[in-house]
Amino acid sequence: MQRISDLLKKSEENSSILPDLLSESSILTRNVLQGLHSTRFSGKGEAFWQFKEYRKGDNIASIDWRKSASSNKFLVREKENETSETIYFYYDTSKSMSFKSSNTLKSKYYLAVLISLTLSRIFLRNRENVYLFNDKKIPIKCSENLKNFDLSFLKESQNNNFPNVVNFKKNSTVIILSDFFFNQDLIKNFLNKLKENNISGYLIHVLDPVEISFHIGDNVEINDLETGKSFLLGDSNFIKEKYKENLHKLISELKFISKKNSWNYLSYNTEKKLNKFLLYLINNISLKKNKIA
Repeated sequence: MQRISDLLKKSEENSSILPDLLSESSILTRNVLQGLHSTRFSGKGEAFWQFKEYRKGDNIASIDWRKSASSNKFLVREKENETSETIYFYYDTSKSMSFKSSNTLKSKYYLAVLISLTLSRIFLRNRENVYLFNDKKIPIKCSENLKNFDLSFLKESQNNNFPNVVNFKKNSTVIILSDFFFNQDLIKNFLNKLKENNISGYLIHVLDPVEISFHIGDNVEINDLETGKSFLLGDSNFIKEKYKENLHKLISELKFISKKNSWNYLSYNTEKKLNKFLLYLINNISLKKNKIA
């Protein structure tokens, strides 16, 4: 059981990074948007956006008879407010995510949250339905400019369990950010259940540079953030090879799980520039409209 002093310390840490996260995500959003091409993105007003073929249940009054006559099929005028996407961001808040190998770097946890907030702002700007998960793993719909984002979204999780699938709307998009240093059956079962509801998305593998290269010396004390245990690492060469083998296996497994469930796998090294990664990610996120302004 955690000591009360540890819980208070963690609460204070979260309180201190909350304004930094909100401020940095706001600045980052502006920078990313400047780097994107200015393309028309359907808003959610009442203006006409495109035609679609009539389906059972559509309003007959919305059929464009002139356009239908020229195409030999019934076409409906689709308005912008009928094209909203639902997007969920779920970032891992377990202890291993707090790791950073240098004081010049941000932790995996901080960057996972920052990526989620920045992308949330961008999609909110285009009037999508965006959800973030609070400490009870309940999806909370983001308000304009993330005004309802508070400490309940930053509390440390004591397990790697995913949210209940009933909390996700069918045909939505889910973006998961984690180091995935846990039993892969959890993510495998979770994605299988989401697939049943035609839900797809992205696994974003967030890793510290040391976790990628395992560039450490001999006789180094290693601390397990999840269990709190530590041990002295003697000859690092043998451990390094074994670690790289396991990491390669983990990445291969995540890619396989993603492909099998029609998801996408992307990795992010926390020493790399975030602007460039976000631009790449946004250009690879395939929403139905496939446009971001």
